[in-house]
Amino acid sequence: MRPFPRPILQSFAGILRSRGIQRPIIRKRAAFPRQSEMSLSSQSKSPTPANGSMFQYELIDGAESLENYRPGGYHPVIIGDIIHNRYRIVNKLGFGSFSTIWLARDHQRGTYVSLKISTADSMAPEAAILQDISRPSSSNDDCREIPIPVILDQFTINGPNGTHQAYTTAPARSSISDACASTLFPLETARTIAAQLVSAVKFVHSRGYIHGGKGLKL
Repeated sequence: MRPFPRPILQSFAGILRSRGIQRPIIRKRAAFPRQSEMSLSSQSKSPTPANGSMFQYELIDGAESLENYRPGGYHPVIIGDIIHNRYRIVNKLGFGSFSTIWLARDHQRGTYVSLKISTADSMAPEAAILQDISRPSSSNDDCREIPIPVILDQFTINGPNGTHQAYTTAPARSSISDACASTLFPLETARTIAAQLVSAVKFVHSRGYIHGGKGLKL
């Protein structure tokens, strides 16, 4: 197991200390003894790694890479943090190549929201596209009937890795892939999901957008 580079670990340690947290948030796998605690014979048997690191850390399955918490990368978030003087972080919902997603408590409205925080170098137009799609184009056009997330709040976060775009939506339900991982849906449930998916795609196309990784506009 290769150790994480020392500058990354030192950066995270500094962030944690600034928040009053002394212990690392990643499990320590193995520690190499200090030079003062090693005899001459043991030094020859257990050398310190070439990069000088005294610790090795396990990778955590299903979590983003620690190395992406760097300038231009993810914004460091800890359970209990207050974001934008309003949103208290409750749990982690997931992550992607250009963002992390958190469950937060909105202290102004007294409700839970999904808070998405982009990487500092992300230029994705996702928030602007969602706002455009969810804006009613006529008196008979009600986007609330379509299963598309509506942005509740949008703001920026200044952190140690740069400036991050962030926005909140209502928390979503479980993903379809997770829900059907162990069994198939009943026929009526599958039909309902398929109908909702078709309606959402049709609605997005009617607004001049196609589904894709880049959010291309027609």
